[in-house]
Amino acid sequence: MMPNYVIGKIYKIYNTEDNKIYLGSTTFHKLSTIMRDHLYNARDDKITSKLYDHMRAIGIEHFDIALIKEIVIKDKNALNTAMYREMARRKPERLLNINKLFVKRCKVNRGKGVLKGTESPNFKRGSIIRRRCMISGYPMDSIVFIWYGEFSKRRQISWSVKRYGLAAAKQMAENYRDVIYPVQ
Repeated sequence: MMPNYVIGKIYKIYNTEDNKIYLGSTTFHKLSTIMRDHLYNARDDKITSKLYDHMRAIGIEHFDIALIKEIVIKDKNALNTAMYREMARRKPERLLNINKLFVKRCKVNRGKGVLKGTESPNFKRGSIIRRRCMISGYPMDSIVFIWYGEFSKRRQISWSVKRYGLAAAKQMAENYRDVIYPVQ
């Protein structure tokens, strides 16, 4: 059986008034559908984000969407990785995104460590830490499991403390670590 490959699209939403852009990714066939959804959300004052606030300030009639590239992907993570690479090529002050790229730039609270014996990044079975930071004015609090995968590539996965609670997030991180590094 052949793998189910999908065409992913990386797009930018730009405006004619300044140099601010929003980068996004999708597997939808038409970018016009994505733009319609963004315009709809921008008209709703209850939905706030840097993009929608900027659209309301300048005027939504000044915004348009453009395709940056199409790629064949295996899963959503591959598409997100390609989008983060595109974001890394641009100046952060031009981006209107609030997403994982900015979370990775946050300072990590390694002071006390979340779980004893796991605050060191050189820990044999990976590190479990608590990350607290502000991203564009929004507080983020999560438990993060960091490990080194194939070819020494740094990997991480996180669980929201707000969504799961501190104890459950720690337990999920420990369970995931046990999957990656089975206890013998």
